[in-house]
Amino acid sequence: RDSESEKCIQEVSNMIANELSPHHFEMVDVVSFQAMLAYHISQYSKSKSMFLENLNLARRYFGERHSKIITIYKYLGYLEMMDGDLKSVSFYFEKAFDLSKEIFGQDHPETMSILDCIGHLHLKNGNLSNAEKAISTAFHFREKFFGRYHPDTAKSYSKLGQLYTHQGRFYEAVVQYKIALEITKFCYDHQHPDTASAYSNLGSVYIDIGDYVNAMKNL
Repeated sequence: RDSESEKCIQEVSNMIANELSPHHFEMVDVVSFQAMLAYHISQYSKSKSMFLENLNLARRYFGERHSKIITIYKYLGYLEMMDGDLKSVSFYFEKAFDLSKEIFGQDHPETMSILDCIGHLHLKNGNLSNAEKAISTAFHFREKFFGRYHPDTAKSYSKLGQLYTHQGRFYEAVVQYKIALEITKFCYDHQHPDTASAYSNLGSVYIDIGDYVNAMKNL
């Protein structure tokens, strides 16, 4: 069913593209949509090529400072993360963050979402001090802006759990993962991928502390 939906979406997207001139400014949205679709069906090389092409197209029509550029930078960061090129990841995320601050301001969901990505990058680089600063800032904003029972707040609790795990603060990580699971179950049903991921995160940290009974309950 998913593959049929993806095929249908792609066909509609192609129809729209065929109606537009290749030099029409709305092609930026069409190509971004196609590139996102390629990303979400794991065609990462194709997605990256399309986003890079679209970056030049968006710059031509909208200049360097436009919200459409932010989206492209973010996805290019995600794609470079897949390739393990952390230097390029940092480049794209920082560009997206600076542009988002300029367009939307510091205290905006989009800006905080990118800051959370930067925090995750710092985790992968082992820069735990900068990771904690970024992740904590995004967490406090999200809880205040969205409230406790929101998917983005759950993600921030989960990210704190990851941070504490990296820092060896396993019991504090358990607390964060439990809250993330509670919120995720409130927002979604038990069959949702985010719920499964929340259970897995909690089970994994129980393994880290040697509590195999609780690990088995969650894995």
